[in-house]
Amino acid sequence: MVKFNFWANISNSILVIKHSVDEDYPVWLRPIMLVIMIAIFFIYTIFAFPFYPFIQRRNYFRNNSYQKMENDLTQIWQVESSEKALRMLRDIYKRLIEKYGNLSDFTGVKIEPYGKFKWNDFLKTSRLLYHWEMQHKNYKEVYKITKVIIDEYFKKDRKINSWIEEFVIHHAESIRLIDGNIAAQKFLMKYVDPNLKNSRINSYLYELRRERKT
Repeated sequence: MVKFNFWANISNSILVIKHSVDEDYPVWLRPIMLVIMIAIFFIYTIFAFPFYPFIQRRNYFRNNSYQKMENDLTQIWQVESSEKALRMLRDIYKRLIEKYGNLSDFTGVKIEPYGKFKWNDFLKTSRLLYHWEMQHKNYKEVYKITKVIIDEYFKKDRKINSWIEEFVIHHAESIRLIDGNIAAQKFLMKYVDPNLKNSRINSYLYELRRERKT
């Protein structure tokens, strides 16, 4: 039986709420809405607390497919070889890409022997593949992985939120490693928001500019 980690699920739920607020509300309203939605969530959690043992037994509201896959491939990476683990992860990623079509259509893809991968599992798989490709210095593969996410996300007029910001920065890093600092800066300029001086994208752009001067 998969252990139900109460605090991990609380933390993940708060992150989901934050992502939702970042995407759905203007900048000036986000702090207020974040406080309201987290307060509502905790009220719900308090009332639902007596049912957590039942949730643990039945494994409700949790898709553990990604974690099983990551555990298996990490074991292969450590015991056998990182190249074999990377090949297997690429294969799983490819099967997800072939199935999902676009963001709005991604309702879940079954990957044996792990189970159903939902949209959040696809993002986690993409993130893991990004890190493993970087460790193997496969920068062109990193470029492709991050480009898929960015292109699909911005097919619609969506605002930048914290998770897409992460992939924008990863994509800029791959451009820097392939084509140089200037090319990475040019790419990032499309996503800079002058009203968010402390955003991660603005901070990374500043680092690139400072790196060029030194």
